[in-house]
Amino acid sequence: MGLFPTWLGSGAATRLTNAELDVLDGVTAGTSAASKAVVLGATSKIDTIDMTALKINGTSMTSTATELNTLASSGVSNADLVKLHAITATAANLNNGVNYFDHTVTAAEVKACNHVIVPGITGKQFFPTFAAMVATGAVTTSTHITLAESVSAGVVLSHVAADMGDGVWAGPTGGTVVTTKLNTALTVDEGIIIKDTAPNSLTITTAIRVIVGGYYV
Repeated sequence: MGLFPTWLGSGAATRLTNAELDVLDGVTAGTSAASKAVVLGATSKIDTIDMTALKINGTSMTSTATELNTLASSGVSNADLVKLHAITATAANLNNGVNYFDHTVTAAEVKACNHVIVPGITGKQFFPTFAAMVATGAVTTSTHITLAESVSAGVVLSHVAADMGDGVWAGPTGGTVVTTKLNTALTVDEGIIIKDTAPNSLTITTAIRVIVGGYYV
């Protein structure tokens, strides 16, 4: 006869084996132990449990412990998490946060006017607060190298190539600003491209480094 021969009203005998009783023996509520049952404490909590996998509503969590711990690091604030929450499916950078775009653009890309410096985000306007350019190779002919809105071609920043000597920044700290729309929001959905208004004026060895700062609104 087992320890508990029959539960009243069950209609069938239910017996606990010694092995089953062992997992209950010595259990402390709220404390996990190897090969023991888990019993929540008075506050419905349990101490550290080492799991090999975690699922929530049937969906496996794929983030590693290191990745999750990064969110709790001293360098992450609630404001940072708010920015993360605001990311859209097409955003290349955090929406509503300060962004700095640093690109080195080849001569071929400048001539083709197809290099995107700041990506457009659906339903957002980019507000450029800073822009500067510098030549990283010889410039053969004076021309306008322009940062412009991707569709409307509204000029954000423009310089004559002669101002962009090797290692000398043209922008708020130097060079001749021809036209600027800094501190003015771009048209909705538009980004910023770099273009040469006099194509093929740059040598093949010329590249332009561009830095743009601003934020999406």
